[in-house]
Amino acid sequence: MDVEQLDIKEAEQLENLFESSALRFNKLKHTYFKNYLNKNETYLDLLKIGSRHYSFQLPENIDEIFLKKENSSMFWLLESPLLIACERLINENSNGNRFSERSEIKKNFTKWLIATELSQKKIFAGITIKEMRSSINSLTFIDLIYHSLILIFDEHFRNPIKALEELVKAQLFVDESPLSAEIKKEISYLIQLYRGFAFLTLGNNEDAATELSFAMDSKESGITAKFYFALLSATQKRDDFTKALIKEILAYDLARLNYAIDCSSIIELNFFLNNPIFHNIANYYEFSPYTDFIQKELIESGLDSRKIISTLQGRLNQLKKYEYDEFYTDESTETIKFLYELYEQHSQNQSIFLSLVANYINDKFHYVLDDVQSKIKEKHYENYNRVIELYKKTIDESERLSEQYKHEVDEIKTSLQKKLASSIQQIEEYVKDELWQVEERKKNIAYQSSFDPAVSFRNSMSYNVVVSIIVFIIGGIAGYFNNSDYFENDFYLMLGRVILTGVKWSSLTFVIGFFISAFISGLVVFDRSNEKQKLEKRTLELQKQKEMSIDMLRKEAEQKQKALSEGYLERIDSHKKKIEDIKKEKERQEPLLIAEAEEQLAPFKENLSPLYLK
Repeated sequence: MDVEQLDIKEAEQLENLFESSALRFNKLKHTYFKNYLNKNETYLDLLKIGSRHYSFQLPENIDEIFLKKENSSMFWLLESPLLIACERLINENSNGNRFSERSEIKKNFTKWLIATELSQKKIFAGITIKEMRSSINSLTFIDLIYHSLILIFDEHFRNPIKALEELVKAQLFVDESPLSAEIKKEISYLIQLYRGFAFLTLGNNEDAATELSFAMDSKESGITAKFYFALLSATQKRDDFTKALIKEILAYDLARLNYAIDCSSIIELNFFLNNPIFHNIANYYEFSPYTDFIQKELIESGLDSRKIISTLQGRLNQLKKYEYDEFYTDESTETIKFLYELYEQHSQNQSIFLSLVANYINDKFHYVLDDVQSKIKEKHYENYNRVIELYKKTIDESERLSEQYKHEVDEIKTSLQKKLASSIQQIEEYVKDELWQVEERKKNIAYQSSFDPAVSFRNSMSYNVVVSIIVFIIGGIAGYFNNSDYFENDFYLMLGRVILTGVKWSSLTFVIGFFISAFISGLVVFDRSNEKQKLEKRTLELQKQKEMSIDMLRKEAEQKQKALSEGYLERIDSHKKKIEDIKKEKERQEPLLIAEAEEQLAPFKENLSPLYLK
């Protein structure tokens, strides 16, 4: 077998494989998406869908309206909040002539969009382009986007390369505009999306995928970019990536349905059921290799096998029969109304999307049952809660008073400690001053004349000399009078006798005075020694006095603290005992109260339990 025959055989195998995959894909399409096939949307349909979509004011993660590539130009017909904000800003910055020119461009662009005849489209596209050329210096980013869309989608004027250039200019205008960052981000997303479509028109799938990837980066929830990026990934046989994107597209639809269920809005639910996005996959055979993945892993694994919707009315009617209206909150009432409406309108609906969110609907009903049970329990546990709360309040009050008394005891301790510290400081300062004086006296005792034996001896000798002189004179005079007759004829003899007598007595006095002075000096040495001992004794007395005084103050402080705290401590002990007694009583009563409440709850639980569909 030659190479040519091998190639022919391989081609036949691939063709057979594709035909098999296409057949299974067709079966999938007609099994699950037949209600959405062959729906040719007109601009009026899109206007209705867009008007209803934007009236819901959806959260950011599900707020995008899906734009089919061939109808993506019609987005600019919608009264979206994004376009309203852009038009308002542009009109505020436009003068009369510029506003008139923009109105003409928009009017003719709109006519091009809604025209059904190719000849009409050609005429209005040409008029729009002509108007833009005549207003070349006053064009806005919206005008440039208009022009690019004509160049991408109009058969007569198609020029995707020129369209890409216009979109680049439009992006520059957006970047330089005073629009908010959020609006700029949304417009940039649309520009990147249209750039992707332009590259698709050129058949440049690689660049188209790059632009769509950029669009997904700028808006993580951008479902249109995600859808067409999945289409390109399928074309490029990037299986894992394609599967992940297909799963995200379905998740986007389910997120919108779950949001409607959360809001208990039958209007939103109906809208999302009638306008899903995932079914558009069936329009592209590029997804046929993923038929098994879509059918088994995404659809069949999540379909309602418990017939939740069909059993919903019976469970709702049974709940209504019990007449638990008093236990309904406003939210529960609204949910029950929503579930009744859902059953009435969709009990026969075979939509896979409704089946895929059936579990969420069931959870919604379970929430009502849980809420009703909670309210019933709350009512029948009123006595339990009242008694337990009374115990709690009593315990809390006793604990509060105990803490208050402890605080007051601490304050008493702190106050007494401060006073004690102040008194001790005063005593220490007094003793410190006294000890300083004693030490100074010790240091200076050697320099005090009253305790200096030399000074004392010198002073005593001075007195001794004076006394000796006086004795000399007195003794001489006394000797003269005693022997006056003897000396009456000889003056010199008399004078000598007088002097001799004075010297004798003065010498005796001086000798005696010397010994007396020496004795007194000895006494001074003795006194100095005694003074030192007295000072040492004074030091010891001061230290002992300090210790005794501090000890006495501390004992006094302890006695005061004990006297002042005793009453508080008794009250603290009393409250501790009270708390222990109440806790014991609470532990004894609590099971009895719970048993009583549960006994009353049992019939309600018995009624509600069968309504749960696990």
